[in-house]
Amino acid sequence: MTEASYLREKLESISPTERVERVVVQRFAVPLLKALGFDDSEIREEFETGCGQVDLAARKNGDPEDTFFRSPKNPYLLLEAKSRAVNLREGSCYRDAVCQIESYLLAKNCKSAKWGIITNANNIQLWRKHGKVVHPATANLDISSDNIESIVRNLRDKIENYERALTVCVYNNKGGVGKTTTVINLAAALATKGKKVLVVDFDSQGDLTRNLRAAPGKITLTQCLKDPKIDVHAIVQTYRL
Repeated sequence: MTEASYLREKLESISPTERVERVVVQRFAVPLLKALGFDDSEIREEFETGCGQVDLAARKNGDPEDTFFRSPKNPYLLLEAKSRAVNLREGSCYRDAVCQIESYLLAKNCKSAKWGIITNANNIQLWRKHGKVVHPATANLDISSDNIESIVRNLRDKIENYERALTVCVYNNKGGVGKTTTVINLAAALATKGKKVLVVDFDSQGDLTRNLRAAPGKITLTQCLKDPKIDVHAIVQTYRL
Protein backbone atom coordinates (compact mmCIF):
# COMPACT_ATOMS: atom_id res chain seq x y z
CA MET A 1 0.00 0.00 0.00
CA THR A 2 1.36 3.42 -0.98
CA GLU A 3 1.49 6.34 1.45
CA ALA A 4 -1.18 8.13 -0.62
CA SER A 5 -3.59 5.18 -0.57
CA TYR A 6 -2.92 4.75 3.16
CA LEU A 7 -3.83 8.42 3.62
CA ARG A 8 -7.07 7.82 1.74
CA GLU A 9 -7.89 4.97 4.12
CA LYS A 10 -7.15 7.19 7.13
CA LEU A 11 -9.31 9.97 5.72
CA GLU A 12 -12.26 7.63 5.36
CA SER A 13 -11.89 6.56 9.01
CA ILE A 14 -12.54 10.11 10.30
CA SER A 15 -16.15 11.03 10.92
CA PRO A 16 -17.35 14.07 8.93
CA THR A 17 -18.45 15.65 12.22
CA GLU A 18 -15.25 14.83 14.13
CA ARG A 19 -14.72 17.74 16.52
CA VAL A 20 -11.39 16.76 18.06
CA GLU A 21 -8.45 18.48 16.39
CA ARG A 22 -6.05 15.84 17.70
CA VAL A 23 -7.82 13.20 15.61
CA VAL A 24 -7.24 15.22 12.43
CA VAL A 25 -3.57 15.66 13.39
CA GLN A 26 -2.92 11.99 14.12
CA ARG A 27 -5.13 10.30 11.54
CA PHE A 28 -4.82 12.71 8.64
CA ALA A 29 -2.08 15.35 9.01
CA VAL A 30 0.74 13.01 10.05
CA PRO A 31 -0.07 10.48 7.26
CA LEU A 32 -0.26 13.46 4.88
CA LEU A 33 3.30 14.50 5.71
CA LYS A 34 4.44 10.93 5.19
CA ALA A 35 2.71 10.88 1.81
CA LEU A 36 4.62 14.08 1.00
CA GLY A 37 7.90 12.25 1.60
CA PHE A 38 8.73 12.80 5.28
CA ASP A 39 9.32 9.89 7.67
CA ASP A 40 8.75 9.69 11.44
CA SER A 41 12.22 11.05 12.29
CA GLU A 42 11.56 14.10 10.08
CA ILE A 43 8.29 15.16 11.71
CA ARG A 44 7.80 17.00 14.99
CA GLU A 45 4.52 17.78 16.76
CA GLU A 46 3.80 21.05 18.58
CA PHE A 47 6.83 22.85 17.20
CA GLU A 48 7.61 26.15 18.91
CA THR A 49 7.76 28.78 16.18
CA GLY A 50 8.57 31.76 18.38
CA CYS A 51 5.01 33.11 18.28
CA GLY A 52 3.12 29.98 19.29
CA GLN A 53 3.16 26.26 18.63
CA VAL A 54 2.28 24.95 15.18
CA ASP A 55 0.69 21.48 15.15
CA LEU A 56 3.33 19.86 12.93
CA ALA A 57 6.69 20.78 11.45
CA ALA A 58 8.87 18.76 9.10
CA ARG A 59 12.37 18.83 7.63
CA LYS A 60 14.45 16.34 5.69
CA ASN A 61 17.33 14.92 7.72
CA GLY A 62 20.76 15.77 6.36
CA ASP A 63 22.61 13.81 9.04
CA PRO A 64 21.28 10.43 10.32
CA GLU A 65 22.71 11.31 13.73
CA ASP A 66 20.95 14.69 13.83
CA THR A 67 17.30 14.01 13.06
CA PHE A 68 14.65 16.72 13.08
CA PHE A 69 12.67 14.73 15.67
CA ARG A 70 15.57 14.85 18.14
CA SER A 71 16.84 18.29 17.17
CA PRO A 72 13.78 20.39 16.25
CA LYS A 73 15.31 23.38 14.47
CA ASN A 74 15.33 24.87 10.97
CA PRO A 75 11.93 23.49 9.85
CA TYR A 76 11.13 23.33 6.16
CA LEU A 77 7.35 22.85 6.25
CA LEU A 78 4.73 23.82 8.84
CA LEU A 79 1.23 22.36 9.11
CA GLU A 80 -1.64 23.83 11.11
CA ALA A 81 -4.61 21.49 11.56
CA LYS A 82 -8.18 22.20 12.64
CA SER A 83 -11.07 19.93 13.54
CA ARG A 84 -13.54 19.00 10.82
CA ALA A 85 -16.13 21.12 12.61
CA VAL A 86 -14.13 24.26 11.77
CA ASN A 87 -15.09 25.85 8.45
CA LEU A 88 -11.90 26.23 6.42
CA ARG A 89 -13.74 26.73 3.14
CA GLU A 90 -14.47 30.42 3.76
CA GLY A 91 -15.32 33.00 6.40
CA SER A 92 -13.62 34.13 9.61
CA CYS A 93 -12.26 30.70 10.61
CA TYR A 94 -10.49 30.39 7.27
CA ARG A 95 -9.08 33.93 7.51
CA ASP A 96 -7.88 33.25 11.07
CA ALA A 97 -6.12 30.06 9.94
CA VAL A 98 -4.43 31.95 7.08
CA CYS A 99 -3.19 34.63 9.48
CA GLN A 100 -2.00 31.90 11.84
CA ILE A 101 0.09 29.99 9.27
CA GLU A 102 1.49 33.28 7.96
CA SER A 103 2.60 34.37 11.45
CA TYR A 104 4.19 30.97 12.07
CA LEU A 105 6.10 31.03 8.78
CA LEU A 106 7.46 34.51 9.59
CA ALA A 107 8.30 33.69 13.23
CA LYS A 108 11.89 33.83 14.53
CA ASN A 109 12.32 30.05 14.79
CA CYS A 110 11.05 29.44 11.25
CA LYS A 111 13.40 31.49 9.08
CA SER A 112 14.26 28.32 7.15
CA ALA A 113 10.60 27.38 6.56
CA LYS A 114 9.47 27.59 2.93
CA TRP A 115 6.03 25.96 3.00
CA GLY A 116 2.89 26.03 5.11
CA ILE A 117 -0.28 23.93 5.04
CA ILE A 118 -3.67 24.54 6.64
CA THR A 119 -6.15 21.68 6.70
CA ASN A 120 -9.09 20.20 8.59
CA ALA A 121 -9.35 17.03 6.45
CA ASN A 122 -12.23 18.69 4.57
CA ASN A 123 -10.14 21.42 2.93
CA ILE A 124 -6.44 21.94 2.36
CA GLN A 125 -4.31 24.80 1.09
CA LEU A 126 -0.56 25.04 0.48
CA TRP A 127 1.27 28.29 1.19
CA ARG A 128 4.72 29.40 0.03
CA LYS A 129 7.10 31.75 1.82
CA HIS A 130 9.43 33.80 -0.35
CA GLY A 131 11.55 36.09 1.81
CA LYS A 132 9.00 37.88 3.97
CA VAL A 133 6.14 37.31 1.54
CA VAL A 134 3.67 34.48 2.23
CA HIS A 135 1.34 33.68 -0.66
CA PRO A 136 -0.99 30.79 -1.65
CA ALA A 137 0.69 28.10 -3.75
CA THR A 138 -2.65 26.35 -4.41
CA ALA A 139 -6.31 27.20 -4.25
CA ASN A 140 -8.25 26.25 -1.12
CA LEU A 141 -9.04 22.68 -2.18
CA ASP A 142 -12.00 20.50 -1.17
CA ILE A 143 -10.82 17.05 -0.03
CA SER A 144 -12.60 13.79 -0.82
CA SER A 145 -11.66 10.12 -0.95
CA ASP A 146 -11.71 10.37 -4.73
CA ASN A 147 -9.25 13.25 -5.09
CA ILE A 148 -6.92 12.97 -2.08
CA GLU A 149 -4.29 11.00 -4.00
CA SER A 150 -4.19 13.54 -6.85
CA ILE A 151 -4.01 16.37 -4.29
CA VAL A 152 -1.01 14.71 -2.63
CA ARG A 153 0.73 14.31 -5.99
CA ASN A 154 0.10 17.97 -6.78
CA LEU A 155 1.36 19.20 -3.38
CA ARG A 156 4.44 17.00 -3.48
CA ASP A 157 5.30 18.14 -6.99
CA LYS A 158 5.08 21.80 -5.97
CA ILE A 159 7.19 21.27 -2.84
CA GLU A 160 9.88 19.26 -4.60
CA ASN A 161 9.96 21.31 -7.82
CA TYR A 162 9.21 24.81 -6.62
CA GLU A 163 9.83 27.97 -8.63
CA ARG A 164 12.67 29.94 -7.09
CA ALA A 165 11.49 33.34 -8.34
CA LEU A 166 8.60 35.36 -6.96
CA THR A 167 6.19 36.63 -9.63
CA VAL A 168 4.14 39.78 -8.98
CA CYS A 169 1.48 40.86 -11.46
CA VAL A 170 0.11 44.42 -11.23
CA TYR A 171 -3.17 44.63 -13.13
CA ASN A 172 -6.16 46.90 -13.36
CA ASN A 173 -8.47 47.35 -16.32
CA LYS A 174 -8.66 51.08 -15.61
CA GLY A 175 -5.99 53.53 -16.65
CA GLY A 176 -4.33 56.09 -14.38
CA VAL A 177 -4.52 54.05 -11.17
CA GLY A 178 -0.76 53.78 -10.56
CA LYS A 179 0.19 50.46 -12.17
CA THR A 180 3.33 51.79 -13.87
CA THR A 181 4.41 53.81 -10.84
CA THR A 182 3.93 50.81 -8.56
CA VAL A 183 5.95 48.47 -10.79
CA ILE A 184 8.84 50.90 -11.28
CA ASN A 185 9.19 51.69 -7.59
CA LEU A 186 8.78 48.07 -6.48
CA ALA A 187 11.44 46.97 -8.98
CA ALA A 188 13.78 49.76 -7.85
CA ALA A 189 13.29 48.94 -4.16
CA LEU A 190 14.08 45.26 -4.78
CA ALA A 191 17.11 46.14 -6.92
CA THR A 192 18.57 48.37 -4.20
CA LYS A 193 18.40 45.34 -1.89
CA GLY A 194 20.51 43.34 -4.29
CA LYS A 195 17.68 41.34 -5.86
CA LYS A 196 17.70 40.35 -9.51
CA VAL A 197 14.57 41.86 -11.04
CA LEU A 198 12.88 41.35 -14.39
CA VAL A 199 10.13 43.85 -15.27
CA VAL A 200 7.74 42.94 -18.05
CA ASP A 201 5.78 45.66 -19.87
CA PHE A 202 2.63 43.80 -20.88
CA ASP A 203 0.63 46.87 -21.86
CA SER A 204 0.03 47.95 -25.46
CA GLN A 205 0.72 51.59 -24.46
CA GLY A 206 4.24 50.76 -23.31
CA ASP A 207 4.17 53.22 -20.41
CA LEU A 208 6.62 51.19 -18.32
CA THR A 209 9.17 51.03 -21.13
CA ARG A 210 8.76 54.74 -21.87
CA ASN A 211 9.05 55.83 -18.22
CA LEU A 212 12.25 53.83 -17.81
CA ARG A 213 13.53 55.52 -20.99
CA ALA A 214 14.22 52.07 -22.41
CA ALA A 215 14.16 51.47 -26.15
CA PRO A 216 12.03 48.53 -27.32
CA GLY A 217 14.08 45.74 -28.88
CA LYS A 218 13.74 44.42 -32.40
CA ILE A 219 11.73 41.48 -31.07
CA THR A 220 8.64 42.17 -28.95
CA LEU A 221 6.77 40.11 -26.41
CA THR A 222 3.76 40.11 -28.73
CA GLN A 223 5.83 38.46 -31.45
CA CYS A 224 6.94 35.76 -28.99
CA LEU A 225 3.32 35.04 -28.08
CA LYS A 226 2.35 34.78 -31.75
CA ASP A 227 5.33 32.65 -32.78
CA PRO A 228 6.41 29.99 -30.22
CA LYS A 229 9.60 29.37 -32.22
CA ILE A 230 11.03 32.75 -31.15
CA ASP A 231 13.30 32.55 -28.10
CA VAL A 232 11.67 34.72 -25.42
CA HIS A 233 15.12 35.45 -23.94
CA ALA A 234 15.83 37.56 -27.04
CA ILE A 235 13.49 40.31 -25.82
CA VAL A 236 15.21 40.77 -22.44
CA GLN A 237 17.31 43.93 -22.18
CA THR A 238 19.64 44.91 -19.38
CA TYR A 239 18.87 48.08 -17.45
CA ARG A 240 21.17 50.06 -15.18
CA LEU A 241 19.45 51.72 -12.23
